[in-house]
Amino acid sequence: VDLMVVKLPKREVSAGSKERKTWEANAHPVIFNHRPGVPTGGDYDHTSQHYWPNHSGGGTYIRLELPETRIKILEVKARVKALDQGWGGEGNAGVAVVLLDGGGNTLAYSVQSLKDHGEKTLEWVMTPEDSGASFPNQEGSKECDSVCAEGEGLVLEIRPFTPNWGGWSVSALEGELKATILG
Repeated sequence: VDLMVVKLPKREVSAGSKERKTWEANAHPVIFNHRPGVPTGGDYDHTSQHYWPNHSGGGTYIRLELPETRIKILEVKARVKALDQGWGGEGNAGVAVVLLDGGGNTLAYSVQSLKDHGEKTLEWVMTPEDSGASFPNQEGSKECDSVCAEGEGLVLEIRPFTPNWGGWSVSALEGELKATILG
């Protein structure tokens, strides 16, 4: 029996932005479209209006395209300075780190909410065992699967979001997205 050992390189890839960008309520599409059967936790149905992505708009702030070849994401780190405009202390606006396949379909996400007004720095360390999510108002739907996955042509994005309620908005001021990958 001939054995061959192949050592795959471990490396870090990153993307960032220092551009201020704002998403106004009702001016942007829903944060993402879910694949059928996405688990939402609790008794929520993913088509329910009470499930936060169904009533929140936003968009891509940082996009990190990973290699086209098959890779394994070992860890994802995200940092975003953001702020919301809405009713104080609600915690319904926030930022999602989203994993997409090559076709743009959502595979996984991890959310952190903005709990108060003013500039807040949100930070995540995501591993296969820990999503790093924090969304007290939507505890059962703060995450879906793991952004640390395997595949080809994967993409990670940072997406700020705001509920589509009159007068609300969310702004990203700066941020960085890093992935440690194998392959």
